[in-house]
Amino acid sequence: MSQVIYKDSAFRYDSGLPNVELVFPPNTGWLEVDLIDEQIEHLWQCINAKGDLYNDSLAGHIDSSFQMEDIDGRFWNMTLQPLVDCFGEKIGNEGSDLPLNQTHPYFLKSFWVNYQKKHEFNPIHKHTGVYSFVIWLKVPTDTYEQNSLPIGAGRNGSVVSDFEFQYADTSGKLRGYVYKMDKGMEGKMLLFPSWLKHCVYPYYECDETRVSISGNVCVDTTKTFSKRFDPGEDGKQETVQVMTATNKNTDLEFRINDKGNGLEIGDALRENKTEVIGKREIPFMDGKGIVIKKDEPKEGTREYYLRKNIGEGENHNLNPLEEHPLKEFREKNNVNRTYAKSEEGMEHMIDEHEYPFWARDNKEMKEWIENEPPFKMIPKACHAHMTDWDAHVRCPAIERLVDWMKTGLWPGFGYGTPFINAEVWGVVYNKGQALDWHNHRTSRMSFAYYVNCPEGSSPLMFKDGNISIEPEEGKMIIFDGRMSHKVPPNPCDGRVIISGNLFFN
Repeated sequence: MSQVIYKDSAFRYDSGLPNVELVFPPNTGWLEVDLIDEQIEHLWQCINAKGDLYNDSLAGHIDSSFQMEDIDGRFWNMTLQPLVDCFGEKIGNEGSDLPLNQTHPYFLKSFWVNYQKKHEFNPIHKHTGVYSFVIWLKVPTDTYEQNSLPIGAGRNGSVVSDFEFQYADTSGKLRGYVYKMDKGMEGKMLLFPSWLKHCVYPYYECDETRVSISGNVCVDTTKTFSKRFDPGEDGKQETVQVMTATNKNTDLEFRINDKGNGLEIGDALRENKTEVIGKREIPFMDGKGIVIKKDEPKEGTREYYLRKNIGEGENHNLNPLEEHPLKEFREKNNVNRTYAKSEEGMEHMIDEHEYPFWARDNKEMKEWIENEPPFKMIPKACHAHMTDWDAHVRCPAIERLVDWMKTGLWPGFGYGTPFINAEVWGVVYNKGQALDWHNHRTSRMSFAYYVNCPEGSSPLMFKDGNISIEPEEGKMIIFDGRMSHKVPPNPCDGRVIISGNLFFN
């Protein structure tokens, strides 16, 4: 009988003394995130479209709290879901101990905005769900000034206007962790277990309103991951992953042609990892991944712009070079597209995207690429350190980058059928190293992602159109691999990129 493998979950740190290590057993934790301008702008858009009063569902003594909708599901897809995945990977999956006999995905259950005025407060409380979050968008007060007022001066607590977590440590002692509220907290987000108690202290002598957003992530029991036995290609029984989605009208079952770990139905469909079991034509998906029929797609989505401009029932599998009707969609989503005309008169597109900072791990990518042995069959055009061409298989951070391209880029930006495979490699350019003029032969789509760009790093240059793109960490460039391009001699050490070719059916 085999033994259960014990997993050491303690955090260990160097004590500074020889042969001595600091050991901290697991207790609790949360994610602290600095949101970027694009995320904050989207949240303000959600606030401007806020719904009904939500006070009767909340514990807080705040008069103005309103329900919100995550417009187009962008906050969930591009911010919250990656953070939930990060929490599960780095701290622990809070939903793993729920009394459920099947596996279900997470979803954004509730979402609201708080307009807190002076003297209002949130008493010590916890939330429903598995994960919860708070985001501060406007903080008109300063904690130092607030705690200098007569109500705070000379007191032992000094928590006027502040936010505090309260929890028991591993010895059973009650602990508190305080976030001091000032302008520096604007754009700050905390993701924490819903059971973690917290409170918001009142502020005084300020007539301006503090604006914050909160929400809860729950388990969606209307969708289920399960396994069943199906005949394989050789006639033998094989285990396949199946997801079932339920709405008020019907149950739909999908076979997941992959491990399916953490995949929503919509993600799996977009990645060509599912097939509908049975014959049923279902043209549209809602933002939660449930496959349904709709008379009209939601405004702002890719399907909305397609039907708005070329009508229902026509071919929505657009050529990647098609400027219209997705131009409006790309502009709304901050995609920079350039066209380059070749000597033969063909137009090639070059798109610039940003890999979301909360999803990227450039440090892990850089270290992996630098420590990899050089590729034994390095192309003649490359005068730099190049890895083997399976980086997305052997480096988890690069694998997540490619997964984001599949789920974050291909569904919405007019690239046509999602790619089914890729070859991906990393390159380090130190001082004087370069990449001569070359192309990627018959590759319909290629990409370059900037991992590390010291000041003065060389640009990526395209011969067609005489285009030069300056490097910027986090920038993703999608281009036709048949275009000739190069990197001139790099004037510094440490220019690190990831490049690759994408393959389609």
